[in-house]
Amino acid sequence: IGTGTGVQAIKAVLAGAEHVDAVDIYKPAVECAEYNIKRKGLRDIISVFESDLFSNVPRNKYDLIIANLPIVDCSEEDVKRHSLFDPGFQYHKRLFEEAHEYLAEGGRIVLCHADLQGKKDFDKLERLAETNGFSYEVSNSANSIGHEWRMYTFRREK
Repeated sequence: IGTGTGVQAIKAVLAGAEHVDAVDIYKPAVECAEYNIKRKGLRDIISVFESDLFSNVPRNKYDLIIANLPIVDCSEEDVKRHSLFDPGFQYHKRLFEEAHEYLAEGGRIVLCHADLQGKKDFDKLERLAETNGFSYEVSNSANSIGHEWRMYTFRREK
C-alpha cells in the first residue's frame, strides 16, 4: 500500500514473494510503478492497482501487507500530497480497521513511522493498532535528521 515507484513490490518479489498486489492512490505513481515493473519483466508476478487503501484491491488474504503511508497528520486537499500528509490520520485508521478482512491467519503489517511531529506520533499509532486488535513490535529503530524512525510489525491478535 503506497507503492509509489513500485520498488517495495519489486524487492518483495526478489526476496521470494510469489505474487504481489501493489497499490497507490495517485495515478502518476501507479503509472511509474507499472513502468518499472514492466522494465524488470515482472508484470506476470506484480499487479498494480490505483486504489485508496483497500477500496480497489482484490479480496485476497495476504501474508504480508507493506504499508508506505504518509507520516504527517496534517490537512491537505491535493491527493498528490497524500504521500506526505495524512489528514486526521485517516489512512492509518482505515488501514487498521480494514486490514482484518485482507490478512491471512498469522499475517502481518509492516510499516515505517517517524516522530516528525513529536513522540506523540508513536503513541497515537500504537494506540490505534491496539484499539483495532493488533499487537506490535518495533523491529528496528534509527535516529536520522533529528528524528527517530521506527520499523513496526503489527500482528492480528487472536
